[in-house]
Amino acid sequence: MKRTPLISLLFSLFVFHSFNIEAGELTREKIKGTYYLGTPERGKQQVEIDFGQLGNKYVLAVACKGCAPATYSFLKEESSTLQVATFMTAGLYVFQFSDDSFVVVQPDALLGRKVWSQIKYANIYSKNPDTAKSITKEQIQNFALDLSRKIMNQDVGKMAHSGGTYHLAVPMKHMGKAQKQHQVTFISEGQKQIDVKPCERCGVNQYKYLPEESAIAGVDIYRHATSYYLFDLKDGVLIYTFANASGLGKVLWGKNNHYNVWSNNLNYIRQLLNSKDKQNAIDKLMSNYFASIKSEFEKRAQEAHQKKVAKQELPTSGLNDNNQRKQATAAAKRWAKAWGWKESIKDAYFTSADWAITRNPLSGIITGKVIRGFVTMTHPDGRCRFQYVSFRQDYDGTQYMNFHMTGVGPVYDLGCDRI
Repeated sequence: MKRTPLISLLFSLFVFHSFNIEAGELTREKIKGTYYLGTPERGKQQVEIDFGQLGNKYVLAVACKGCAPATYSFLKEESSTLQVATFMTAGLYVFQFSDDSFVVVQPDALLGRKVWSQIKYANIYSKNPDTAKSITKEQIQNFALDLSRKIMNQDVGKMAHSGGTYHLAVPMKHMGKAQKQHQVTFISEGQKQIDVKPCERCGVNQYKYLPEESAIAGVDIYRHATSYYLFDLKDGVLIYTFANASGLGKVLWGKNNHYNVWSNNLNYIRQLLNSKDKQNAIDKLMSNYFASIKSEFEKRAQEAHQKKVAKQELPTSGLNDNNQRKQATAAAKRWAKAWGWKESIKDAYFTSADWAITRNPLSGIITGKVIRGFVTMTHPDGRCRFQYVSFRQDYDGTQYMNFHMTGVGPVYDLGCDRI
């Protein structure tokens, strides 16, 4: 029984027709044929190459006699940008070198993510045996390296502030898969927000507009959940970052903070990836945003606190006994020293009208007495404060003794003229 070669079986699945790119027209008639190799592969000097549609993608099929065919997927955007037909599979790239030749290279990175610095493998496939022999490995490498530089330095052109597909500088994992693109929708009617669909099967993440933070920074800022932020940096550019549970306005931008850039302009992303200066400029910009928002929020909080302090009054005094009050002050000073308080105790007061007797819960025997009160104090930074406390005296069956402070409650600042 005669066996059909694997490449023929594969080609029988192809849908063949021409495919236009700006660099020219790809047709099966132009591509299909026998190609000579500059360097033998698997001991073979020739390969068969064909082109067509397999399923929902266009592929270049390469096979030698007795070998399983390798299929390289057509890269539409890269081909259009470079004006060179470009194919890829498993880290190997095939570029159209001339009308009757292709080169295959194995670079050190994905095309469009960085300028290549090293080509690990290079070869040429040509219908013309003389071309296959004359083109050197160095020429192939230089050709590929030039393409990697070209795609990373395309003109950005006019940027548009619009929704749609946004490309990510750094892929982000969703639904167990690294996503290179998000679908973004700007909503301006009603509550202003940005809706982000990270992947086809993902739900929509809603980023709500933050008017106060935006006014301070001078750029529109949106928040999703409690800690994820989008800065609408410029037309077609969003900066994504995480500000931990404290939130924007409470933390500074530091070495452990990171950002990602989303843009509807792929050339902008590529230029950014290719420029440390541009990356550092965004990092500095984020640092300024975080610092200015935190500074303004702290200023507002301080102003609000000062207004509250200006209105703060001491609690109303209860039991008035100068001797016990002196004991209470001494007890408070002992407590402050034992616990290493920075504040200096000034005085003590009772807020309860009288002492409350305490008893053993089982026998009912009197064990002591307690009273609520407060102490006034000064902090080394100049603030004056008061704090709610409790005092206690133990009972030994005949007398009350051991006057001590037994607990503390809330502390408040107030004007120093009030203590």
